Amino acid sequence: MVALLGWAAHHLLPATMQSAISPILFIVLLGIGVSNFLILPLRYLPGIRFAMRQLLRLAIVLLGARIALGDVASVGGRSLVLIVSLMALALLVAMSLGRLLAVSRKLSLMIAVGTAVCGGTAIAAVAPVIKARDEEFSFAISVNMLMGVLAVMWFPIIGRAIGWDDHFYGMWAGTAVNDTAQVLAAGYAFSPEAGQLATIVKLVRNSLMVFIVVGAGFYYNRFEREAGAEAAHVPFAQRLRESFPGFVFGFLLLAFLNSAGFFSWLSAAAGVDVTAALNGFTSDVILVAMAGIGLGTSLAQVRHVGLRPLILSFVTFVAIAAASAALIRLVS
Repeated sequence: MVALLGWAAHHLLPATMQSAISPILFIVLLGIGVSNFLILPLRYLPGIRFAMRQLLRLAIVLLGARIALGDVASVGGRSLVLIVSLMALALLVAMSLGRLLAVSRKLSLMIAVGTAVCGGTAIAAVAPVIKARDEEFSFAISVNMLMGVLAVMWFPIIGRAIGWDDHFYGMWAGTAVNDTAQVLAAGYAFSPEAGQLATIVKLVRNSLMVFIVVGAGFYYNRFEREAGAEAAHVPFAQRLRESFPGFVFGFLLLAFLNSAGFFSWLSAAAGVDVTAALNGFTSDVILVAMAGIGLGTSLAQVRHVGLRPLILSFVTFVAIAAASAALIRLVS
């Protein structure tokens, strides 16, 4: 019900705002409002937890069907190096600044991967791996969406003011904007050519998400285990299993099948657009999972997070936007 109401509220927005603001933000905020201003029966709790955990993992697996590994090769070697460099820089800036601002490692890491990879999807994939608290996850999702909205509003203005061409701006939007929907909005607001290139670049970033998830798992198991100093003595094979959750295998399997043309073949054989149906179902699962996140979030706990993570997110976002423009100029 929360997912449906949030989705409906999003569709009441003007078309231009719909493309700039994800329905996820509406749903998470509505869920937070319902759970904090109404008294929900305890019997709802198992369903909320199921949405937060099992449905979220299922959504990540299904997202693999949207990834075509051939997109990585299509952007060229120099562009791929640019993307990977900016991802590494986002992680470095967020984690370093997070320590200076005394932001928790888990929240800093979610802000970092949200900026580096693909916004809320990357945050949702990393959160269960590092065992992030619900309020940290909700905060990371919210500030990530806010940064994306700022990008949609200001990127086209900045691009036109400086006089960038379609290729330069498309690369910039594709590498510096967080969420996929916001990349499309920022790109196509400049020109169709810039929007198409930005979309391809963003898909390449999305396809690299699995490496970030596994790396986050290793990070957590190395520095955040309850065993503390004993974590360094955990066998490598055990850390690998703990850092490579099962849903990552499912994500990779569907990405491989999609890249091999399996879903296109299945669509032709069945006479039904399987890819479109799967994408629609995936979006629905994500929205219900995000409703669970909102319903499972306590505002009293979120207040303890404070203003510093917002500063961390904004500085990381601006740093990556500036570095992206500079590196694109360097490799062009």
